[in-house]
Formats: sequence, C-alpha cells, structure tokens
Amino acid sequence: MKTKLAWLVTPAGIGSGVLTHVKHWAQHVDLERFDPVAILGVRDNVDPMGSIRQLRPLRVVSMPALLSRNYVRAVSSLTQFLDDESIEILHTVLIQSDIMGALAALFRGRMALISSSVGYPYRSSTQPWKKFIYRITYSSLHRRFDRILTSSHHTRDKLEIDFGVSPSRTQVIHNCVTGEIIDTTEHFSVPEGQTPVVGTMSSLIPEKGVADFIEAACQIRMRAPRAQFIVAGDGPESEALQAQANRLGLTRSIEFTGWTSSALDLMRKLDVFVMPSYEEGLSYVVLEAMACRRPVVSYSVGGIPEVITDGEHGILVERGNTRGLSEAVLRCLENPAWARRLGEQARTRIENEFHAAKKVRALEQVYCSVLSARGDK
Repeated sequence: MKTKLAWLVTPAGIGSGVLTHVKHWAQHVDLERFDPVAILGVRDNVDPMGSIRQLRPLRVVSMPALLSRNYVRAVSSLTQFLDDESIEILHTVLIQSDIMGALAALFRGRMALISSSVGYPYRSSTQPWKKFIYRITYSSLHRRFDRILTSSHHTRDKLEIDFGVSPSRTQVIHNCVTGEIIDTTEHFSVPEGQTPVVGTMSSLIPEKGVADFIEAACQIRMRAPRAQFIVAGDGPESEALQAQANRLGLTRSIEFTGWTSSALDLMRKLDVFVMPSYEEGLSYVVLEAMACRRPVVSYSVGGIPEVITDGEHGILVERGNTRGLSEAVLRCLENPAWARRLGEQARTRIENEFHAAKKVRALEQVYCSVLSARGDK
C-alpha cells in the first residue's frame, strides 16, 4: 500500500524557491511507493507567480484558512484534512508551516513530521516582534519533528547554534536541478554577440542585494561601455532600484524585466550571471545558471560555497564588496575562454552532484527510515 504523504507550504506566495522544492519532489518521487498531495496556504484561484500551475499533475489543495490570524481555525482546518486523507507523513516547508504542522501533529498522534528548512527561519528584515515569536516558538516546537532537513550545511549549523536543534535530528539534502532542466540545457552555449550581457534574478527585496548589482554595473560600464544589464524579478524595492539605476546613468543600459517563471529564458541572454544576495540557503537560480554553463559571480554567503569552489565553478566575492563584484564580472568578460571553462566545470558539477533524482531518492530514504523508526511501516 502506498504511503500517504502531504507537503505543506504556507504562505505559498512567499517566493518561487519554496514551491520549486515541491515541484522537484513531485517530478521525481516514486509514485509506486508514495501518494503525495501539496497543501498550500493560498487564496482560492490565486497562483503566486504561476508557480502552482507548474506543480501539475501533482494534486494541489488550496487552504485559505492557513492564512488566517485565527490559529485555532487554521490548525483545525489542517488537522481535519490530514484526518480525512489519513496522512502518514507531513512534510513542512517554511517556519509558518512548521508551526502549523507541529500543532496539528499534537491532535493527530501517529503521524511522521518532517521539516525542510530552505534557509534561516526568518529574514534579517523580519519585524523584531515576529523574530521574537518565531525564535521562541521554533525553539520549543522543533523537538516534535522526527527529522529536520536543510538545503545546506550552513543552514544546518545555524539551526543547531541559534535554536538548539539536535544534530541527530538534522540532515543535509542540498537543493538540486531537475532532469528536465539538465536535458533542456544540454546544448546551451554562451552568447557570441558583440554586446556583453550581465544579469541577476531574485525577489526585489533588500536582502537580495540588487542595489549592489546596480552599483557594480556602473563600475563595469567604465571599462566595458557596451555592456548591458538585466534585472529579472519583482518586489517592494522595484521603484527604488530603478531610481538608483537612473541616478547612476544606467537608464539605457539596464532592463528591469519583472518576474519570469523560467530562469532559462534569462540565461539564454547572459554572458555572466551575478548573485549579490546577502542571505541565501542555496539558491536555485545559481544552480540553474551553472546547469546552463554560465559563469557565476556570487557573494560568498550561506550555502553558495558548498556548490561553487572559487575559481573552479565560479567566482566568490566577500559580501558587500561591490568593487569585487565588478572586477570578477570584468575578469569573465575580458577572458571569455576562461569564463567558458568555469561554465563547463559548473555544468559538470551539477550533472554529477546536484541532479534532482538523486536528491529525491535521499528524501525517500528519510521518509522510510522515519516511518520504520516509529514502527509505522
């Protein structure tokens, strides 16, 4: 008999990377062994960034009650669904999901509870009162989880140090790239045009460092005046970032595309991909850029150094060093053969170590071992 499995994400519209997790699991999970469903904290008929459509044919249940400030109603709705579906494993993503899942498990009893932490439980810009509540709540509830999975060793270490999570409960399963993307990008090559194009892609929020990318673009233009730049993404900082670009005289050389559901559309245009983020677990778009053979220049933060060895699969720069960002990009533009070698080596690493099929097999082993330890299977 198949194991009844639920993936819980709330709020589902917080970022594309979270639903990318679920998309990868859905594409590669063994459907002979598992019967999965995704439970999303989202309003009915709302599809943040078109991400839910990409989960099909996975069964997706929208549960607006999870967005309610009435936790009793939210947990009651979740518990009722878990009961009705006879869910055996509840796998949560994001701290709000962790809290809801842990509370629901109090009422359900025999149900395996697993959490995936895609990064630090909250952002540095999170309001102080929320940080306090999250810290107190997570510090007490994490003991209810049978296993806590992290997308990087960096995140695992932070959870152990800052929240007292036991090392025996944690396991690292890195983010990954689907076989579909690896196959699609097999013959991707770096553009041969005369105009170099440098780009980034992220939510336009302060932590993602897009302001640093724009400052670096101004510096790059001094030595590469034909260079063009692309910012793909949307968010509350959009207007401020465009105003910054205008002040620096980049109006005609930088394009703000808004959000795109496919990083591959961006990668086709780029000579160099830049990740200027100040906070990361392990960025999917970095992995996808590497799969596309694009040289990556990134701040050395979070789990990024676990996939990029400096000078071998990309270039790592100290966080906040915009001069270092610009010099690294110029090094790639001025040494195209070397940049292509970085891209090829990055592609090889993705193929060998970050294929989703391998990571999902590891996830399935976690599911089975947790059920076996509980005596449920």
